[in-house]
Amino acid sequence: MNMSTMKTILLPLLALAFTASCQTIENAEKVSKHRIAQIKKLSQQYVRSSYANGIFIGYDKNVVTLTDLEGHVFLKGDYSVVPQDNSDLLMIMGDSLIGFMDRSGKFVLPMEYDPTGECACHIGRLFEGDGTYTLCRRGKYGVVDSAGNIIVPFVHDQHFWLGDHRWMFRSISSGNRYVMEVQSVDGKVKIGPYNNITGPFYNYFLISNDDNLMGCIDTNGNVLLDCRYEGIVNVGEGRLALKENGKWSLFHLRTGRRSYLRIPNIEFHEWVPQHSPLIVCDTVDSDKEHHYYGAIDTNGNVVIPFLHEDMDAFYYRDYLIIQNFEGKSFVYNGYKGQLLKRFDAITVEYCEDVVSWDLPFLAVCQDSLWGIVDSNFNMVLPPTYHSLYILDRHQAVATLANGENALIDFQGHILFQGPFNYFVEIDDGLYSFNSFNPDKYTESIVGYCDRWGNSTITRKEMRQARQWEKRRHEKKM
Repeated sequence: MNMSTMKTILLPLLALAFTASCQTIENAEKVSKHRIAQIKKLSQQYVRSSYANGIFIGYDKNVVTLTDLEGHVFLKGDYSVVPQDNSDLLMIMGDSLIGFMDRSGKFVLPMEYDPTGECACHIGRLFEGDGTYTLCRRGKYGVVDSAGNIIVPFVHDQHFWLGDHRWMFRSISSGNRYVMEVQSVDGKVKIGPYNNITGPFYNYFLISNDDNLMGCIDTNGNVLLDCRYEGIVNVGEGRLALKENGKWSLFHLRTGRRSYLRIPNIEFHEWVPQHSPLIVCDTVDSDKEHHYYGAIDTNGNVVIPFLHEDMDAFYYRDYLIIQNFEGKSFVYNGYKGQLLKRFDAITVEYCEDVVSWDLPFLAVCQDSLWGIVDSNFNMVLPPTYHSLYILDRHQAVATLANGENALIDFQGHILFQGPFNYFVEIDDGLYSFNSFNPDKYTESIVGYCDRWGNSTITRKEMRQARQWEKRRHEKKM
């Protein structure tokens, strides 16, 4: 086949593929525009409303009405409705009992569970998609699957949780105190009780005895390290920091190799993530008032000097990010420790100084202005915004020079803007936002927009929101 013939065949195929892609985008925009229009229409029927997981929720005094976007009623009455942050289900509360409803309006789990204690905050959360729920019924805790089948019986007096889909932790009464035990969900392995159990870390648990001395066991309950250590911290895959007689050492469970550290006043911390060969730790000055953070390698050699006072540390792909007490952010190679970039600040998620592992872009601040860098910290959008946070894999929210917030893409195109805040993605390509009356905080405007700029906000609501923003600015003067 000659080149001319190949071009004759390939060009129409490429054109067809491009046309199909454009039609897919056009159809997606059409569907989203219809969704926006339906939410707008329904919201005008209620005093206030919300939308989540394909279900519209209308509130009128003490009556809540759940419908789909076509207005078909699923549930109506004196209920409270709470969307779950990592599941498609809605938690329905009524008469001091709760149940869970899916997008079709069907009760997946009946209203027979208690909304008590810590369970009320995290109840019904899917644990990493394994389809199990930690619930409380008649004061006893247990685990069910999404069909309501009991996985762990409702016999436990204390809150417990699942780890890595296989383990169940629980507190049990022992005299006047509670101790911990852990068992596999299938009931084949049971460990404890111990004074405390943490993990699992890879294939082991950390334990402590009545004297609060720590040890280590494998997931079959076999003792790997006796309970004789003042502290044990997981610092990487199969690596532990051990504190004995006031001094720390590094220990590798697989090889049994132990490296004693000569760094004075060193401390390790459970809250510091350890996802690379570098181990983040700190030293304390002679007055024990200031902590200076850095990193060491697996042999205990200092790789990043202990210069950062009172900091947070994050791992992002192949990078280690250290943010110090003054808010400065330093980007290091996560394997060799070379300093690569400096910024005034780095954030990803709104209201959380957490660097997400999978988002391809990060928000950075330089000279009090915000921009966007890619996953290798190359500048994508220069720092021109007064504030900025990454919303998802496609959009960010930025504060413009006029003080309004805008939904933007990563090329800087403004998709929607207004005097609104708290942009949150609530469905694929759908975002909610709001504005509050500064003189009456119970009065607010809630709106929705999509990535094509379609919005539920009326001109009257936009004028009202701008008046509130002007009033808010006057109150600050």
